[in-house]
Amino acid sequence: MNQSTDSSALATPARTAQASRVPVPIAADPNASSLIRELGILALLLTGLGWLVFGSHIRHGGFYYDDWSIASQGVFHSQGIFNLFLPSSINPGNRPLLLAYLSIAHTFLGLHQHAYIIVAVITATGLSLALFLALRTIGLERLHAGIIASLVLLFPYADATHLWFNATNSDVSITLYLLGVTMALRGLDHSGQRAVLYHILALALFAASLLIYESTATAIIATGALYWWRAGWRVALPKWVADMTVVLIILFGFSRNTGIPRLHGLSAITSHARTIYEQLLTLFAHTVFPLDASEALILVFVALLLVGARELSWHLVRDDPSRLRLRLWIWIVLAGLALTAVAGTIYAPAVSYYSPLQLGIGNRVNALPAVGLVIAAYGVYMVIGTLVSCGVAYVGGSRRIADQRLTCAIAVALALLTGVRFAHLTRTDANSYDLASRYQLQMLDALSANLPKPASGETIFTFGAPAYTAPGVPVFAASWDLDGAVQVRYDDPTINAYPVIPGSTVTCTASGVTNVILAGPVITAPYGHVALFDLATGKLSQPTRPSQCIRALPAFTPGPTTVLPAPSV
Repeated sequence: MNQSTDSSALATPARTAQASRVPVPIAADPNASSLIRELGILALLLTGLGWLVFGSHIRHGGFYYDDWSIASQGVFHSQGIFNLFLPSSINPGNRPLLLAYLSIAHTFLGLHQHAYIIVAVITATGLSLALFLALRTIGLERLHAGIIASLVLLFPYADATHLWFNATNSDVSITLYLLGVTMALRGLDHSGQRAVLYHILALALFAASLLIYESTATAIIATGALYWWRAGWRVALPKWVADMTVVLIILFGFSRNTGIPRLHGLSAITSHARTIYEQLLTLFAHTVFPLDASEALILVFVALLLVGARELSWHLVRDDPSRLRLRLWIWIVLAGLALTAVAGTIYAPAVSYYSPLQLGIGNRVNALPAVGLVIAAYGVYMVIGTLVSCGVAYVGGSRRIADQRLTCAIAVALALLTGVRFAHLTRTDANSYDLASRYQLQMLDALSANLPKPASGETIFTFGAPAYTAPGVPVFAASWDLDGAVQVRYDDPTINAYPVIPGSTVTCTASGVTNVILAGPVITAPYGHVALFDLATGKLSQPTRPSQCIRALPAFTPGPTTVLPAPSV
């Protein structure tokens, strides 16, 4: 193989003349030893970067939201590693490999909360490495692939998957999908039995991805476009049909019973899809320029930049490398945006909560769109770098050939500034998660001190603690998180506990104390088996009849909704 490592090279062994009409930055296909060395070096760099950004969270973070209910199930209802053989019907999301993943994690990690945060950072690093591998297989130069992989690790608008263990299923699912893409593309470089084996392995990885979390379904379906680019439609079509078949079988066989609330009606789904695409454009603007600025101005600037770059490429002489560079990076921007839109489409049938601009744990829906957003943003930086270097060359006079080193230097500088901002935003989010963990421990410690031995079957209603530390970052804010935490703390699955947060209502009825949980169930605890506890005052009441409840209840008030303001970007 005699390929230039310059990003203007176009050909790869597997590409046909028809497919080569679409330019991309192709580097020399690295051999196995070279690729392993690159992955090893990047793994060390990403590990160091991860420790700088997430190290404090590893030390101070803990369980959040679903983590607590899963921990309780693991302690009182799990069969450990044998959960692998339990039917997926007991899994609320009906995701068989997710059940296995959580079972394995609990078997080996137990209740060591910080260990789960370490796993979250490891899965985030693994995703970035899988992305680097896929980009290198496509042909992207290692510098560009490494920067994109690093920015995805730091991406703040999907950082719930890095900060909250229960959201790591998204990172694992995406990692398997990216490995599947790598195997499928490797198979296109071969023929006969070896090509078939590569694609069978890709299908297995795609299936595993979906059986953990179905968010990659639309991306897997769209991967056929990558096959077409790489090898032409005759080779791509049967592989794309195989991918489609696997996706449809799994979606209809398992995910149709998923626990994710869904919309009904084409109009509602279409409206939500439009909202998703609009919000993804907002995120794209924040990705390109992650500061508090007008998203409309940023999007107009990017649009004009791409149109201007395309126009300039037509006027450059045919043998000028910048002509091809501009076109290929424009294609990369468009490909990144296409991946973003495709990845977001999977949430169109879900309720409005599953939208890109959700904060805190809600931003986990952006785990896969983040890959496309970062690719598109880095493509914009390379277009800017190429235009600037063309301008410098033009002003320089006779040479008129843009310096590729200047192009890369500008793009890397812009990416570095973006990475610094990403790291700051992610650290800020991590601090709000750490604060939530501290409030959780305060509540559990105070409960243990004031109610050391609750009776079996006791129901506890808690007051005075914030529901969230920052928007979307829960302390105890659901019917299942405090419940699981208290069961684990008291080592008793018969005890139940529910937070009373702003928007909830508590009343004294003839039969017991009733708590209408915000966006949750109605809980009624009989007198004599109910306790009211206020974290802010330390007050505890255990009414045994309605009159006691009526006298005591006014002294118990919910804590604030949040203690920290929403981030500006």
